[in-house]
Amino acid sequence: MTALFAYEQLTARSPVEQVYALYLLSYISFLGFSVVDFLMQAVRQSKATRRDSIRVGLRVAAAGCVFALVYVVYKLTRIVGLGLGLGDETHEQCSSLVTSTCAFSVTSPAIAVLLICLGLTWPAVLYPISQARRRRWETRSFESLRPLWQDLAAEMPQIVLSSAEDVEGSSADSDFRLQRRVIEISDGILALRPYRSRRVRESAASNFHTTTEQSAAAVEAAVVRAALADSKAGRYADEVAPPSVDAAAREDLRADTQWLLLVADAYAHVGRVGDDGRPRTIGT
Repeated sequence: MTALFAYEQLTARSPVEQVYALYLLSYISFLGFSVVDFLMQAVRQSKATRRDSIRVGLRVAAAGCVFALVYVVYKLTRIVGLGLGLGDETHEQCSSLVTSTCAFSVTSPAIAVLLICLGLTWPAVLYPISQARRRRWETRSFESLRPLWQDLAAEMPQIVLSSAEDVEGSSADSDFRLQRRVIEISDGILALRPYRSRRVRESAASNFHTTTEQSAAAVEAAVVRAALADSKAGRYADEVAPPSVDAAAREDLRADTQWLLLVADAYAHVGRVGDDGRPRTIGT
């Protein structure tokens, strides 16, 4: 491109349109290749990433690439026009950003640059906000699980892992603390398996007869409370209830936490389990 510019300046006999067309063709070829490559990468990575802010940012940048391609196609039509001797109309002053010439030569690349820059900076802007929201949710979840955890730890102290203060820098890590609490509660529920009565489970299921996730958590809470009472009394279940299907279906920390939050909330509202195996709601 530099050579074409210098050649046009030094060779007065050379037709300006031809040199300009070659210059424009070199520029558009490189720009078009770069835009198409970036567009394909953005679309591919937006489908693969797990972080929402990155996914949105890449899709916004991909939209900017579409406007850039509109600009590339417009410039290609101008090259064809120069080849046919129609001259160049891009030097006309734009009176409006929505006129046919200016919309393609000025507005389209401006929107492309804006969207691409916005898409690439979007994750960096949203990441601190999302991290703050995540830490707040982890802290609240940690505290919401405390009552259930305390009852389990009081009956089975062996489920409590090493203190967070024993691990350098972990005491202020909300993710670590929440993960430790979820593991301890899960271990406690697993340790109660010999005391999990099928009769209590069936009675609780008939009491909470709906098929929502909340009702499944309420059934699990009733079974856990009855199992804790039987564990303190040293009474094994005549027929052991199977583990909760909803708990086994969880695949990550957030899903495990959300399930245990439902169980902990139901646990706080379920009183003792009567002799008939039916849970007694607190206040009744």
